[in-house]
Order: sequence, then structure tokens, then C-alpha cells
Amino acid sequence: MRTSALVVLFLVAGLFLAGCRGAGTANQGGNSRASANTNKADGQLVDLNSATKAQLISLPGIGEAYAQRIIDNRPYREKTDLIRRDIIPEATYREIQEKVIAKHN
Repeated sequence: MRTSALVVLFLVAGLFLAGCRGAGTANQGGNSRASANTNKADGQLVDLNSATKAQLISLPGIGEAYAQRIIDNRPYREKTDLIRRDIIPEATYREIQEKVIAKHN
């Protein structure tokens, strides 16, 4: 009886670990795609003067309304124009300041 209980315990533990590995692999695949998208946004600065609405919305704290306000008030000489001209709140600017740039064309 004790031996069969140990066998069952090992089988359950093995199945549990196999399930965890499979779930981890699936999550890693999903996370790597999410990481790739995040890295794309983090690795490249978003130009306030030419970014699409979708690119602006990908920034933290920027929704459709703020993205549209950013677009409507172009061009920007400096990224700090966002707060100087009251386009977005200062707290939101602090979240995105390292992710944006104002290029001059």
C-alpha cells in the first residue's frame, strides 16, 4: 500500500512538473512577443512630430485623447513642449520623457 502511494505521488508530481514546463513554454512564447513589442517601443524613441496615433497610444499614460491632442498641437520644438503648452499633465510626461523625442524635419 505504501509503495503504491509513493508511485502515485511520483506520477502526480511528474505530471505536475510536465504541465508546468509546457505552460512555461507557452507563456514564454507569449511573453517574448509581448517583450518584443515592449522592446520595440522602449528601444526606439517615439517622435512627437511624426508618430502615428497608435505609436503614441503605446506610450504609458497616453490614451486616445492625449494622443490626439499631441497630434493636433504639432510641431514641437522640444519634448518639454508637451507640458509647457499644457498638452499632457506633468506626471504623464515624467512617465514618457525617456521614450519620446521631438525631431525637427
